[in-house]
Amino acid sequence: MKKIVFCFALVLLFIGGCQTNAATEEEPKQEKEEITAELSGEAQDPMRFLTETFGLDEAELAPYDLESLIEDYQLRTLDFTADEIREILRDYGDAYPNNGVRQALRLLDAEEGQLLKRDDDVRRIGFSYNSGTFFRQMVFDRANGQLYVEGAEPAPLTEEELQLLEDVLAADTIYSWQSHYEGEEEPTTGNFAWKLVFELDDGSRCAYGGYTQDMTHLPDGLTGISDTLLSIASSHVPVT
Repeated sequence: MKKIVFCFALVLLFIGGCQTNAATEEEPKQEKEEITAELSGEAQDPMRFLTETFGLDEAELAPYDLESLIEDYQLRTLDFTADEIREILRDYGDAYPNNGVRQALRLLDAEEGQLLKRDDDVRRIGFSYNSGTFFRQMVFDRANGQLYVEGAEPAPLTEEELQLLEDVLAADTIYSWQSHYEGEEEPTTGNFAWKLVFELDDGSRCAYGGYTQDMTHLPDGLTGISDTLLSIASSHVPVT
């Protein structure tokens, strides 16, 4: 009987030791992953990443859209020096103004799929228009009354323009659209390509898009919506 009790105690001791070792091994692994993420810059905001990694000053970085700069030049993964980053800012910094435009235009990165419903509350509308010879991207922030157009400063929307956006949402056609339209031809630089994104109050996004070479395979009402949005944008940022 004593032998049985002694063997049982050994088994419990062995199991307890295994569990302790497993937990001990798991903790360093988790710590290692957190440290790796910290070192790679993934856990840092753009300003902190650039100041701590490259020794740059906040004052010299403040005028720029750092998130876009980091993404475009892959600063989190490629090997740059502080002087090389300063050279980028000196030569190309004008393309990265910290005015919210590039951040707003990221709305157009939304994937097609979710469809707009008539009772949805839309706070922002994004539109990308590319005829092959003319390209323009824009975001209409209905909630804050602001217009963002690529390559220009943000501009306030007038009451009349906000009403035009309301009219776009009141049209019946968009609520019967599919998420994607395309012609029979393959996409080329000569195609008309478009994308229309509606961001809802809950942050979800309904995106539509497509391309065509002969201006067929377009959803009903797109031409009118396109004309309205381009007209509003052109009133603030004339086409040159």
